[in-house]
Amino acid sequence: MKTFRSTLPALLAIGLLGAGSANASQYSFSFLSSDQAYDVHGIVTTSDVLNAIGGYDITGVTGLVQGTAGGGVIDSLVANPSPPNLATTGGFNYDNVAYAGSATTPFLDTYGALFTTAANGISAAGTWNLYSTGGATYGLYSYTGFNGGVAAYTGTLTVAAVPEPSSWVMLVSGALCLGAVVRRRQSEVG
Repeated sequence: MKTFRSTLPALLAIGLLGAGSANASQYSFSFLSSDQAYDVHGIVTTSDVLNAIGGYDITGVTGLVQGTAGGGVIDSLVANPSPPNLATTGGFNYDNVAYAGSATTPFLDTYGALFTTAANGISAAGTWNLYSTGGATYGLYSYTGFNGGVAAYTGTLTVAAVPEPSSWVMLVSGALCLGAVVRRRQSEVG
């Protein structure tokens, strides 16, 4: 019990220090094309501050593109030179802006996010645009892919917030406190 009493304040201090204001949010995402030819999944990182158009600037993306016409490991987000405004690079229009997402507001807008995949033994390096086509339907488009072909697919996008590390610390601290209370009551009874 003495070890617990000396450990608890340290755990709470770590949890409180880690619970300071964050400057980014993370979302796990999964896109599946309607014909199941493409599966894209990974993590999107956004700023925590609303931008001038009411969305959150996407600051990073990691994950994997798997499909019949190519794919690979997502290695970078193509930077928007004037966020949150529309940018054009290599024939792609994009803004790299995410929204809270709901039944009426999609997670990405019609310009979407632009990212690249690394070359592998099967596919050339690729540039991919993931965007909303309206409502709950999303598009995935690339000029490059298997043998330099075009990949254009529509499908669904699933998005979920990723808990921050401080949330896990607070959860574990609470469980430890509950365990200590139960153990103490058992020792008082016995």
